[in-house]
Amino acid sequence: MTEQIAESMVRSGMMFIIQREALEKRSHFPHIHKQYMQDHQLNNSPSNAQRRLTVRRGTASRGFTIVELLIVIVVIAILAAISIVAYNGIQDRARQTAATSAARQLSDKAEIYFVENDSYPANLSAIGIEDSASTSYQYRFSSSSPDIYCATATSGNKSAWVSNAQKTPQDGACAGHANGGVQPEIVTNLVRNPKGLSGAVGNGFFTVTNAGNALTLNVPFGERDNWTRVRIAGATGLYRMSVQPSDLEGGESYTASVLVANPGTTTLNVFMDFCDTPGISTTLAAGEIKRISTTGARANYDSTYSFMDISTTNAGSEFLEAYS
Repeated sequence: MTEQIAESMVRSGMMFIIQREALEKRSHFPHIHKQYMQDHQLNNSPSNAQRRLTVRRGTASRGFTIVELLIVIVVIAILAAISIVAYNGIQDRARQTAATSAARQLSDKAEIYFVENDSYPANLSAIGIEDSASTSYQYRFSSSSPDIYCATATSGNKSAWVSNAQKTPQDGACAGHANGGVQPEIVTNLVRNPKGLSGAVGNGFFTVTNAGNALTLNVPFGERDNWTRVRIAGATGLYRMSVQPSDLEGGESYTASVLVANPGTTTLNVFMDFCDTPGISTTLAAGEIKRISTTGARANYDSTYSFMDISTTNAGSEFLEAYS
């Protein structure tokens, strides 16, 4: 019993010594102990733990705002639009280059054929030109003196044309040919006999003044071989193309259009009107070809007012006209 009491006292003494040594050590560094206790309490306080949790949660949930997303979308759309426009431009230039190259090749082969045969080919197969998957051709030929042809090569939505008179390819298409795959607008010609094969009213040209004036049909000039030559015998000349009054509706407007050419060596003045309504005048330089048009309307059309007039004040001159 005595031994147990003694052992207990020894243990208590050791614990006292250990605790005292700890206190003494703590007392040697009071500021460190104080700071440690403050930090320990601060770090373990509920408010601080909640604050840390809140910060962590806020950082984890941070994302793009709607405005930022819209800005990104707009920038992407602008870049896409620029890319599409640039791509389409590159494609169009490539197609135009292909059409021009095809037209040039056609012209070269047509000229070689002319040298060998003293005439241009009646069709493209005669010079080995055929449509392909990427290029199509249109060809018009007239055997006259000299031969006349006009050809259009089309690649995609771009075309180029050449002719016996224009051997360097030009952008676009021959008259009456589809341009870039688009067919020309169809216009109804109310003049039933545009070449004026008869002098009867309603059938073609007839001379109003200067009985000595002369008409010559199917005259070749430029790319065409179907011009009508109007030769002026006196000081003035006026020629009239009539239409059937039954083809005209009172009060409606109609457009008179004619292709005129000046085959002479001096400037030519030409005037055109529809049914004596205010018309149009134009000046053609030597060798120039021009389309002139005028629109007019009358309350009533009859056998007197159902025509278009072409006239010139150049004495002793001539001009060419075509209605197609």
